[in-house]
Amino acid sequence: MKRQMLYRRLTGAAVMAALLAAVISPPFAGAAGKTLPQAQAQSLAVANSSDISKQANEITLQKMKYVEAVAAIKAKVKNLTSFRWTPLLSFKFPEKLTLTEDYDMQIKPITLQADITTMQHELNDLRYAALLEVNTAYLNAYVLQEKVDFTAERLENAQTELERNQLRLRTGDATQADIDKMEKSVQTLENELTTQKRNFETAKSDLSDIIGMDVTTGYTFADSMFTAAIPREKLEEITEYTLENDQGYYAAKMSASTALLNLNAYESLMRNQYGSKLNRVMSFVNAAKNGQDVDYAAFQIAYKEMLTDLDSPWDGKFRILFFSFTKEWLKGEISGTRYIEDEMYALYTACMEYANAKTEQDSTEAALRKEVATQYETIVSAENAYRAMKESADELKSDYDRLLALNKLGKATYEEVSDKLTEYQEAQIEIIDLLSDYNELLYSFDRLTCGAVTQYFSGESLSTESGEAADSYAEIDTPDGAYYHLNTSVEDMVFTFGVEIPEGYTPEVTQFELWYEGQQIGERTPIDQEIRHLALDYGETSTLTLRMYNGDTFVGECEIDARVPRDTISFFQNSAAQESEEKIGTYTMTSSTVGGMKMTELSLTVNASVGAKYFLVTYDDGKPVGSSEPTAIDGSLRYLTMLAASAEEIQVVLYDDNKNEICTAYLNEAGQTIWRSTAE
Repeated sequence: MKRQMLYRRLTGAAVMAALLAAVISPPFAGAAGKTLPQAQAQSLAVANSSDISKQANEITLQKMKYVEAVAAIKAKVKNLTSFRWTPLLSFKFPEKLTLTEDYDMQIKPITLQADITTMQHELNDLRYAALLEVNTAYLNAYVLQEKVDFTAERLENAQTELERNQLRLRTGDATQADIDKMEKSVQTLENELTTQKRNFETAKSDLSDIIGMDVTTGYTFADSMFTAAIPREKLEEITEYTLENDQGYYAAKMSASTALLNLNAYESLMRNQYGSKLNRVMSFVNAAKNGQDVDYAAFQIAYKEMLTDLDSPWDGKFRILFFSFTKEWLKGEISGTRYIEDEMYALYTACMEYANAKTEQDSTEAALRKEVATQYETIVSAENAYRAMKESADELKSDYDRLLALNKLGKATYEEVSDKLTEYQEAQIEIIDLLSDYNELLYSFDRLTCGAVTQYFSGESLSTESGEAADSYAEIDTPDGAYYHLNTSVEDMVFTFGVEIPEGYTPEVTQFELWYEGQQIGERTPIDQEIRHLALDYGETSTLTLRMYNGDTFVGECEIDARVPRDTISFFQNSAAQESEEKIGTYTMTSSTVGGMKMTELSLTVNASVGAKYFLVTYDDGKPVGSSEPTAIDGSLRYLTMLAASAEEIQVVLYDDNKNEICTAYLNEAGQTIWRSTAE
């Protein structure tokens, strides 16, 4: 009897050793094969994303639209603000623009820039979305891989134990109840393993679709699970970073900034046109701009009264002899409300649109702040649940060790030890599931915060700088020679201005200044840097003055139209190899009236060393002003003043005796001198 009892203890110990092997054996040993690193899967997912590729193409298309718009605006400004005529004497005089035309020229390039900036921001957002998708898929594949390995190990040990105890049943050393329990355990594990393998294949297929590479066979997945201690005191920093980078909030903020830009533009244009007559509605406009409540019913009444005031000079009639005429006949093309007749309530609607956009921005910010805080608390709860289960599993391991020791003394049955071992193994599976859920929440939180958690994991500080080069569209259509670029950032209401000077350009330029109506904007700036300044509210003119320097030496200046976001610099327009210039003579320009038409007469005195015998006056594009036949150098050219109001609008082509071109010179109103490049 004693011998039989000893045998049972020894065999019982062997059974427990076999069960313990399922715990001691490494449960997370993946199958052999090439390992796909998570970082490689991330790179493949971003590269394979059709959404990212589509967005990149859309950005390129939008940049092309921007370039076309800039060229169209440049041509329209020139056409509408200069005198035009045809050989059939069809004259078109300079025109004043309506509110709609003024608005389009000033705002369209800015809104296109804002569209491109928004799309580029969305491109980053799509990258975060792609990373969340691949990280979640990779994590799912890894967890299922480990579950399959662990369950296969458990099944192998359970089958071994069943076979051993079936042999012991024949000798009376095992009970049928224990055998039945073991068979049921084997069947359960087989079902679990089948389900896990099926899910694993699905997970690998999903990951293959995301990264564009087949990893369903021959690949294993590296451990991608981790824990992260995100201090609560970092939450505000993470929230601010999220507000800087979240696409939804960025779009709402951009809409509000664009609406404010529109409001300021309409106010500025109407102020320039109507002056103090706009004061009747300014209290409502200022309230809207400051985010205060506006009584739009009262605003509408005041606006209608303002419109009446604008047209009041042309109310009524006037008489000439026996005839009566309405004063409307005396109204100019853009006088009174004709300036705004296409958008009569533009300023009113702009105020409403800004108020609505600002409300949407504020509500979006509040919702985003709440979501960040909520997800953070969810992560804390998930981490606590994982750690609690880990402690519970440790307690189960201690209980199992205690029962195993009692079994060796014959004081605990096989069933008790087996049940505790199963409970401990299932706790290990639950730990994996909880850790997996916790990691999914971390990936989701990282997606919500636009990478803030990733940066925190890597020990990097959260940077909110997101500036980009101002001339971000130059690669599509870069002007020849020297040029400027003027871009407005709608979201923060600032503009950047820079100058591009080709390598080897002469005269050398190292610095520049920007001026508006006698006031310098910013400081003198090195040529490889940009001026960044609050957006300007242009008055009666949109002309900026650009001054160039070589060190402390003044090189020259030119005027640029702020309505044209990018253009060549006329002072340096001709060539990157332009040399210094020389004075070759003087000119006189007189005005007179002939038959009611104002005429200009131009005479030149050119140095004899030049050898000029004839001259031809042309525009910058080479088209002649007045006569297309060269004039004798000792004579004079008379033309309609409206063709060219100043000497700076024209250039002079000089010819020799045989009317061969010698050079092209320009007229400098300072001292009425004639200059040409020494490169001629």
